[in-house]
Amino acid sequence: MEKINWFISKNKRSKSRFAIIFLDIDNFKNINDTKGHDIGDKVLIHISKLLLGAVRENDVVSRIGGDEFVIVLPEFEDDMVIIEVVQRIKDALSKPLKLDSNIYDSITASMGLTIYPKDGEDATTLLKNADIAMYKAKELGKNNYHFFTDSLNEIIQEKVHMQKLMANALENGNFKLFFQPKVDIKTSKIVSCEALIRLIDPKEGLVPPVKFIPLAEESGFIIPLGEWIIKEAIRDIKSWSNTSLSKVKVSINISAVQFRDKKLLETIKEYIEYIDASKLDIELTESVLMSNFDENIRIINKIKELGISLSLDDFGTGYSSLSYLKKIPFDTIKIDKSFIDDIEYDKQEKLFVNMIISIAKELGLSVVAEGVETKGQLKYLKGTECEIYQGFLCSKPLPKEEFEKLFLLYNGMI
Repeated sequence: MEKINWFISKNKRSKSRFAIIFLDIDNFKNINDTKGHDIGDKVLIHISKLLLGAVRENDVVSRIGGDEFVIVLPEFEDDMVIIEVVQRIKDALSKPLKLDSNIYDSITASMGLTIYPKDGEDATTLLKNADIAMYKAKELGKNNYHFFTDSLNEIIQEKVHMQKLMANALENGNFKLFFQPKVDIKTSKIVSCEALIRLIDPKEGLVPPVKFIPLAEESGFIIPLGEWIIKEAIRDIKSWSNTSLSKVKVSINISAVQFRDKKLLETIKEYIEYIDASKLDIELTESVLMSNFDENIRIINKIKELGISLSLDDFGTGYSSLSYLKKIPFDTIKIDKSFIDDIEYDKQEKLFVNMIISIAKELGLSVVAEGVETKGQLKYLKGTECEIYQGFLCSKPLPKEEFEKLFLLYNGMI
């Protein structure tokens, strides 16, 4: 901070510029968690040496905490000089890491860039904005860099607002479960539903899930929110136990972040005791399963032992779905909406859908078609062995009371 303030004082008189690079090591927590903190410390020392070797003689390199570094470039002719330094840093980190006669994967970093005085006229503002730009670089896929812009600040402020809104909503009961019906293709009766989280802003009304779900996963808020969803879904299932909806099965989504939470299994066990476990279905996407596969299988088997069914969501959009079907005890696969959209007209889409259904049937799995929106799509599915459809053709996701009414109507009870 003293160095930055000195550069500010110097450059204010000369009316010249200097740059700041805010650097964060990607996935450093994984190194500490898997290799231990001793190795993590050695990695940080190694990175420090690499950074010193990548910058120019008059540049300043500092570690400001954890796995975060700040580099000050006191002099540069144009912005390309900054990019050249950034590229040298990326190149230096990209080589395999040799420590204690062991070779580890190469390191990557995300970097945010600010320029004095354009992006701030004091040290605190320059660092804050560089930090903001660094997080944007992470969003772009990590191992990247990004210059600060005013629009980034607006995005950060929106994120801060949304985080406060989510926290208040969980505390004040402004999260609600909506239910999208799943319809038996042969009988045209609603047999189950998918529970979907919705946020009701007291001032602005319904907040689109795309605005808060990614942020909840990024910030870790999905953990307490996911527990609330499990608890609330089971409460709703219990409320239907002595009604006309007693046989309705409810599906809930578990994200990759939730699945890595060590308390997930305990949470499910705690609440599942209050209902018939066969009325609950958990939907997982392929991304949930991609890392730590053996541990994931262990958890999935524990969930299955409780009597809960398991669905593979968005089938066909990943790379290894067939191998997962062989190794994981799924009960249902859901054909992704992208395959259903053009099923009326596209021969290739028809071929894919028929193949998916055929594979599922050979493995003894049920099939749900997602995103059915037209009568033509449904007509085609009726000629296949697909059992259930879900989509706007029947209904959008509905609040509990409206879903109950629709269920009674579809099932000829009113």
